[in-house]
Amino acid sequence: MNAKKFRAKRLLTQSLVVLAWGTFVTGLFAQPVVTYTSTGSPGNYTLDFTVNNTTPGTQGFDIYFFGVLGNGQVSGSPSGYYSSYYSNIHMVEVTGPAFNWQFNNDWIDPTYTVLPTGKTLSGFDVSDTDQNAPTSVQYFAFGYGSGAYTGPGNEDLSSPYNSPLFVGYALAAVPEPATFPLIAGASLLFLSAKRRYSR
Repeated sequence: MNAKKFRAKRLLTQSLVVLAWGTFVTGLFAQPVVTYTSTGSPGNYTLDFTVNNTTPGTQGFDIYFFGVLGNGQVSGSPSGYYSSYYSNIHMVEVTGPAFNWQFNNDWIDPTYTVLPTGKTLSGFDVSDTDQNAPTSVQYFAFGYGSGAYTGPGNEDLSSPYNSPLFVGYALAAVPEPATFPLIAGASLLFLSAKRRYSR
């Protein structure tokens, strides 16, 4: 094998390793990935939340109960989820980073089947009355499965081996997937190297 072909293959291998490592690191985190889009005008925004259930486990854990802390009220629900399941607003208070967060917008799936591990669902809508669209929103997500959850990120400290409770911040969605710049960069490097070494 000549030196030019060897260098081109080495560059391709290194690019693929970078992509694989990024995917591996992302998979280490159990926290669901929650983003939202914002449409409307000051005082009348609609926040549409998307939940990507990345909860690990052989059987997986369904995200059956999800809520956000927003300056407004629920204006839409995905099929199978209900925001008026309780006669009163159901407040969730936990320890850790979510201590005293009172989530005033929530959705529940009483069948525990709509959002299993590996699925992404949008349509969790809130009418927000802020004058400026928020850049992040606090959320919680409860999971349910047939076995005990022993993975990371569980804030359900009173029962750490049963249903996982995740808390965090949903971020405004970006126009492209986070992995696209890596893929595009690796592709450009490979094509550049191929052109250079094929001369």
